[in-house]
Amino acid sequence: MMTVTTVGYGDIFPVTVLGKILGSEITIAGVLLLALPSAILATGFIEERQKERESSLIMAPEKKIELLERISRLKEEGNISIDEFETLRRVVLRDYSRNNELTEDKAGES
Repeated sequence: MMTVTTVGYGDIFPVTVLGKILGSEITIAGVLLLALPSAILATGFIEERQKERESSLIMAPEKKIELLERISRLKEEGNISIDEFETLRRVVLRDYSRNNELTEDKAGES
């Protein structure tokens, strides 16, 4: 506490019991005054970044259709196997169903 409550080069510091108690309380209050709002702001920032990341992972339905058509063409041309096609199709459709769940959740919230 003495290091935090010193003024200047540390040559002046609380000596009495009352001064040490008051200096300690002021130091703790100062830390809380700065740390508490910082933690609240950091939490809000992290939540917004997560929302932004989730929304960027969701593809538009037109993009999904285009992607399904493209992998269908690749399968027809023989560039990918049927197993690869099915795996890719499941991934796109799973993302589509996740998008619908998120949309329904947002509609339920409002």
